[in-house]
Amino acid sequence: MRSHMYAVQYRNSDMARTLLAGIPAGHGLEACGSCDACSVSCPNSVQVARKIADLKALTSGTALYA
Repeated sequence: MRSHMYAVQYRNSDMARTLLAGIPAGHGLEACGSCDACSVSCPNSVQVARKIADLKALTSGTALYA
């Protein structure tokens, strides 16, 4: 979620990518399957699946903000 904060709120996609790159293999975005199958539920109403999808788009080269 911190990577999403850097990318969207701070508009610092380089910092977001750097943070994501530091996550050990198998524990980062690649550990997530389809957002349709996501069972993560945040008690604070954070839309985790949407944020993961945003970060996957970022790592594929798509900008998250205009």
